[in-house]
Amino acid sequence: MKSYWLIALAVLLVGSSVASNDARAQGLSEEQAITAKTGSLDAIADQFKQYPQVQLSHHRFGTTPNGKRHFIGEFGAEYVALVLRELPKHQLIEIRFDLIVIGSWDGSNTTYGPDFWNMGVVGGPQLIHTTFNNCDPIGTHQQSYPDNFPLGPYESRTGSSESFSLGFERSIMGSRLGSTVYPVRVVVPHTSDEFAMYWSGQFSDRNDEAPGENSNNSWAITNLDIRVDNRPTLTEEQLSKLWTQLGSQDPVQGNEALWDLVATGDQATAWIGESLQRANQEPANEKSSRSTKQPTLSSRKLHRTHHLLQVIGTQRARELKWQMDRPGGPYALQPESIENYEMFD
Repeated sequence: MKSYWLIALAVLLVGSSVASNDARAQGLSEEQAITAKTGSLDAIADQFKQYPQVQLSHHRFGTTPNGKRHFIGEFGAEYVALVLRELPKHQLIEIRFDLIVIGSWDGSNTTYGPDFWNMGVVGGPQLIHTTFNNCDPIGTHQQSYPDNFPLGPYESRTGSSESFSLGFERSIMGSRLGSTVYPVRVVVPHTSDEFAMYWSGQFSDRNDEAPGENSNNSWAITNLDIRVDNRPTLTEEQLSKLWTQLGSQDPVQGNEALWDLVATGDQATAWIGESLQRANQEPANEKSSRSTKQPTLSSRKLHRTHHLLQVIGTQRARELKWQMDRPGGPYALQPESIENYEMFD
């Protein structure tokens, strides 16, 4: 993947392009037509105007205080939608970007939070529902990311690529806040020629509802890259490795495995179903000695499995998730198994 100093919107379409005929006539490559390198905020807005196939609900753009990075935002407790039209034939969409978390995000803290950040498909599955903690040093062990809420809590800034690097300097009660950058990747099974997605913030403090100097929390998007592709076919060995990695205690590794499995669609669904069936089979003497079958998955692996089946969303995935959700079943989610889960329900 190429690295750009400034990318207003990188929509890289495998095998085809949504670039306008005018762009092609100017001799631009398919990639250049969508990701023209630019150096001003006005040029970012111009790119969205130039390509009517790409629509953003909020044309709000900014520059980091140190002047090194441009971004889409800042946003507060707002719902921001992005729509792509005239997509070529495909089976999945992969979305990557850097999320800039700015200010006093309180993560899963029950006193000042929780502070949520969401991403999903309009009319489809929720891809991310998580919390970030940006308070240092007092705000440790209080965020769900890279997992979805209510998993964790993990240390603040877990899964981030950089912090205090963009010039955002704020402090509250002696806690240094600044900003944290998180590389985000999600995969969405999708076949239509139109795709609509959203990002949103959801905060407990009313002062955080809108971005600005008086706001404690805000967020922004940069280095946005969206690609369409076909589903990969994995070997048994690759599926087995990802299934093991899905239960990793390292949430970064578990999150990577989740989206790699989502990309395979019903190949992952079939593998998971067979794995659960094998795990549920016991020798007769063991079955007779136990009145209730206990879960064979850790709570984190169980939650990640439910989530990836929801995102895959096929009939087969829905049926398997329904079987897992049966009350009293060995693979139903047990809220009491997650600390503080009921507090946030």
